Amino acid sequence: MTNLSPEPRIRYRTYGLEYLVIGAQMAVTPWQISVHLKVVAVLSAVTSCLLVSYQLAVRYTVIGTVLNGPRTRRSRADVAPVAG
Repeated sequence: MTNLSPEPRIRYRTYGLEYLVIGAQMAVTPWQISVHLKVVAVLSAVTSCLLVSYQLAVRYTVIGTVLNGPRTRRSRADVAPVAG
């Protein structure tokens, strides 16, 4: 019989994300608003946490280099202004 459980590192990340989502769900449970708004709040909070943690802990670190290859920060002069 084959082992169907994922690699331990993947399980570790999954459990970490699971607790983040559960924590966000517990935080919005007492709110007296629509379930749909609670879902939007949980998704927004979790996504924000993940994006910020990626930017601070992964993007320009050794972890980011291993995962994505070397990256350099763009200067403000390299970024085109937004037309509006």
